[in-house]
Amino acid sequence: MNWGNKIAVLYIGFVIMIGFLVYKSTQQNTDLVSDDYYKKEIAYQQIIDANANNKALATNPLITHNEQFIHIQFPSTLHDQLITGTIELYNAANAKNDTSISFSTCNDSVSIALNNINKGNYTAKIQYASERINYYSETALNLFE
Repeated sequence: MNWGNKIAVLYIGFVIMIGFLVYKSTQQNTDLVSDDYYKKEIAYQQIIDANANNKALATNPLITHNEQFIHIQFPSTLHDQLITGTIELYNAANAKNDTSISFSTCNDSVSIALNNINKGNYTAKIQYASERINYYSETALNLFE
């Protein structure tokens, strides 16, 4: 094989490799963090303020889980107050696994059933309010166990 044929084989191999990479890149799933991220970005100051309110509390909400439930223990300073809010389970790997659950409780804890929630790594984003004060907390949550 002379040098001209070697260059042609090298060029054809390069074109095949680039074609394969283009094909694989079109098969990748590219989920956005949120479909309405622009609206959420404009309202993000409310999250910053709620996070500051949460840091002013004695403790953060404590999240534990077992196979059936997620348990959220709120700070004792909110005991005997009506606490309403939502917990958003955000899965960075797959947007189809994201879940948002509303809750309301009069004591300082709540249990949420894990029905139809896939196992995986989540970020638990808790937005809650008590006596017209908004709070926000994020916690990493591993639902493999």
